[in-house]
Amino acid sequence: MQAGTAGLPQIITEQTNSHVRLRSSPLRFPVDGHQVFFDDGHDFVVTFDGADVHAYSLLTGQKARSVRYNLASRLDSIRFSPNLSFIMVKRHTNLVELVNCLTGETISVTCKSSQKGNVIIGCVWTGGECGDFALITHHGIEMFKLNARADAAKSFKTVKGIAHINWFVYNHSLRCALVCTGPRKAAVQAIQFCSSGPIKMPKFEPNQSSSDSRPLALQDFTICKLYNKLCCLFISPARQEMLVFQMGREAVGQRCSCSLFTVGETFAVSVLDSLVAVHTLGDKYTILFDINVQENGIAKPLAPPLPIGGPRTIEDPNSLIATSKPAAHYLRDWCFSSPDLIIDKVQGKAWELTLQLDNLASSMRNEVHALQFLLQRENSA
Repeated sequence: MQAGTAGLPQIITEQTNSHVRLRSSPLRFPVDGHQVFFDDGHDFVVTFDGADVHAYSLLTGQKARSVRYNLASRLDSIRFSPNLSFIMVKRHTNLVELVNCLTGETISVTCKSSQKGNVIIGCVWTGGECGDFALITHHGIEMFKLNARADAAKSFKTVKGIAHINWFVYNHSLRCALVCTGPRKAAVQAIQFCSSGPIKMPKFEPNQSSSDSRPLALQDFTICKLYNKLCCLFISPARQEMLVFQMGREAVGQRCSCSLFTVGETFAVSVLDSLVAVHTLGDKYTILFDINVQENGIAKPLAPPLPIGGPRTIEDPNSLIATSKPAAHYLRDWCFSSPDLIIDKVQGKAWELTLQLDNLASSMRNEVHALQFLLQRENSA
């Protein structure tokens, strides 16, 4: 047995067959009679029981906020404002409510042309010259500002040149929305809500295959940063392939493609330290890709597909060996949330994912490549 610092024995970790595992100590929250949401602006798991909104923080592992919102109906979405003064609630297709967390007073916000068939698809907090929040509607994107007393909101700007929006994916940390536009649901476009104003990136059609003419679906897209580059990940279930696009103000280009080596599967995506983890939802296997490790535009898996591992635990108090069971031993519900979270809405637990760099590096045959790979990781020490 090796000696650790201060002459204490070092805990030995029993290696398990996984490259990604659950972190220890999940965040716990109530589920009976509750709707469950994830607010990526604050890393909150948010619950609603018809009378109260409760926010549980992944950072502290504790309840962070409670807001009275007595309403006997289901919600479509809920987000806390950046300064935690308001919650923004969507429960209708033509109305969004801002609830003051201190006073309980409500500001009702509607979209333009609601009488002409326009509907609200979603709402997001923005900031800077983009105002306080934006409504994403079928007819376009409207930006709003709160007045000085924060008791009313006014539409002041519309993002021009974007119409017929079908759905959107939003990443709050990047302040970036990816909208699917057009009657064919074949094109997407990214809009970034920067402090200087909204930036529209070029529209593109990610699915160029003549054999797959199905409309694009929001569950097949992820917005993220890989090696500090804004990227769009698109999974084509029909072709069992993931395409990685790098997005910029002037151009959008395909960075690489990744074969998923399976048939008839559905997928979820996590992003861990600039690595893309593709999870098969049927077989519960995870495939890791590094967009910097490619040849002729094709990125191959870093290692063989393996199940997600459970947290490292010491089950025997007389033992110094930390073991890890498969994640399936701990999970009853697999709801993946970007970038690196699994929310179990059955048991009321939220698990963060982490890389097992020791297992991953040992799976690489080329030692030089393994060393280069480790040097690029944030937590490679």
